[in-house]
Amino acid sequence: MMSKEMKLVLLVAIMGSALVFTLGSKSNIYLGDEPVHYRIASLIYETKTRPVSDPSIHNRPCNTEVLWHYTLAGLWWINGEKSVPIAQGYQASWYFLLVLLTYLLGRELYQAEGGLYGAIVVATMPITTGYTIMLSNEVPAFTFIVLAFWMLTRRHLLLAGVALGLAILTKRTAYLMVPIAILLVCQQNGIDLKQYLYFLPWKRIPQKHTPLKGHYKDLLILILPIVFIVTPDLYFRVTHFNTSAFATAGLKPIYDPGTLEPIFIHPESLFFHPETIAKYFGGVLLLGLGMYFLRKRYTKEDVFLWIPTLGYIILFLVVILILFVSASYIPPATTSFTAVLATCVTVRYFSPVCPLLGLIAAKGLSSIRSRWWRVTILFICVLQGVMGALYVFKARIIPAPVKEVYAFASNISPSGQRFLYPGGDFILYAPHKVMWQSDETMPDLPYLLWKADEQEAITILRRYEINYILIMKNHVLEDSHFHNFGGYPRSFVNKISEFPSLKHVFSNTVGDIWKVDYSLTTAQGQIRAAGPLEGQ
Repeated sequence: MMSKEMKLVLLVAIMGSALVFTLGSKSNIYLGDEPVHYRIASLIYETKTRPVSDPSIHNRPCNTEVLWHYTLAGLWWINGEKSVPIAQGYQASWYFLLVLLTYLLGRELYQAEGGLYGAIVVATMPITTGYTIMLSNEVPAFTFIVLAFWMLTRRHLLLAGVALGLAILTKRTAYLMVPIAILLVCQQNGIDLKQYLYFLPWKRIPQKHTPLKGHYKDLLILILPIVFIVTPDLYFRVTHFNTSAFATAGLKPIYDPGTLEPIFIHPESLFFHPETIAKYFGGVLLLGLGMYFLRKRYTKEDVFLWIPTLGYIILFLVVILILFVSASYIPPATTSFTAVLATCVTVRYFSPVCPLLGLIAAKGLSSIRSRWWRVTILFICVLQGVMGALYVFKARIIPAPVKEVYAFASNISPSGQRFLYPGGDFILYAPHKVMWQSDETMPDLPYLLWKADEQEAITILRRYEINYILIMKNHVLEDSHFHNFGGYPRSFVNKISEFPSLKHVFSNTVGDIWKVDYSLTTAQGQIRAAGPLEGQ
């Protein structure tokens, strides 16, 4: 017979799924990376192959993980056509699974009451409801991670390995959970890994130690399915995503940017905006964690959650530091580690630990025995979840003035014009192409934005066959301190109004469109020398 707690969890999961599905279906694909994810799924649906690049976003490399996209495309194939409601229902199903699996993991660690509290906390986190409404792969990724750790608690190592492999194919940050899972298996088997750090000069070899020999089988059962699942994806990446293939087909910048140090700073950066921790994770989580420590609710079984939580955060920061030192991923010429943190350490990269933190916080909340306070906390959870979902819903509705911009652009003939614009949402609503992708596909972009005069600007624009410049005013960024190409620098917006070769063809309260008139430039010789972009 189904327990009372399970019935309540199913009720929360069903009601939450209905809410995120309804709000998602009644809003637009508009925010963050969701237009890009939708485009990749669309390319898979239309071509029935894994895309290497997106021709409508200046051959942007489709190097994101594609399990989420393939599954959505499969649902469209079954349906017979692309459908936004199917995409939103697909997202809502991940929400349902996440809530249910969080309860099951919590029940395994803290009995049914702990699982119930944990499921409610995770179900009402703004980051959970918000990223479910948006067509993002965040929620599916940490659903697989919760499944993996639930399997580990039950000693189903093969299934745990499968879940981790699928998590990696959904979002690559799940790679960081693999060494943590290995560590947990060693801990469950009573192996103290510290005894194997013989290479440290101050570490003595113990007289007695627990040998790994008898535990290789368990580790292989966990690791092998991960290897089998991930290897085809790694092979595809090695053979198709060579960086040079996307640096504008090997083109070098026309003009030397000199000492210019462009960076890409996400507005939601944890480093510059720490208040977003509460905005994304929710006040209930912070309250629960506070009670957990103040009431000293920590016990030995909590190690199973703290190891992956702290381990993931530490490993993530270490990886960022390594990438910074090696300069293999950091934006071009960026030498400030502060800027790197602002670029890379964003809220969504820590989303895999949200359910684990939710269960820890639930343990703090479960210490409340007053019925009145329990009802109050439940009310706050529901209010927080609904308000977070409504906030994303409202932000996800395309404003009427933005629709005017899209409508004007849609009427520009012929179709397939190339717009300089820092976002993927435009191509979902206008039959044209966009060009931005920083230095991956446009190495002249930093020079264009900050140093180019009119003739140099026209030369660069002609090289990439750009016909229009679309400027949304909410994408205009202050650049007095950082050369930030996360949007249009204010200095660039100010200077192009003085370029006769750019004709202002549209303007409203939210956007401006400038047409590039190449007939007015005197730099034709430079233009011909630069030549068009290879492959265009």
